[in-house]
Amino acid sequence: MAKFRLTEELAGTIRELRIQNKIPSKDMAIALNRSASFVSKIENGSIKTITEEEFDTILEMIFPGSASPQDRVDKLVEFQIKRYGLESSEDEAWFYNLDTVYRLIPIPQKLVEEINGIVTETGISIDNLV
Repeated sequence: MAKFRLTEELAGTIRELRIQNKIPSKDMAIALNRSASFVSKIENGSIKTITEEEFDTILEMIFPGSASPQDRVDKLVEFQIKRYGLESSEDEAWFYNLDTVYRLIPIPQKLVEEINGIVTETGISIDNLV
């Protein structure tokens, strides 16, 4: 599972958006199945990495009503660009981390079906494929 490196900028943004949306840290902790102190450590930069699942759970909470993980990431990037400007955002470590870890690539359904057919024909398990 992918890990996200939390920079000071990203940690501060998570805190800012949580407060802006009036989400108690206790509620976020419950959603993450973690302690309130874990959320506090995320927001103050003491926690350096979180799982992809934890990252998406946080984004779901701070961007309610988002249709998909990609939509939430797009909203995060948009927020950061508004906050820091496009040039500075592209220079930030959080942006590079997000871009390399979380970029979703749309794959046509026909290609997925073709790959599934090949996997079935050859008897390759999903674990061996990955």
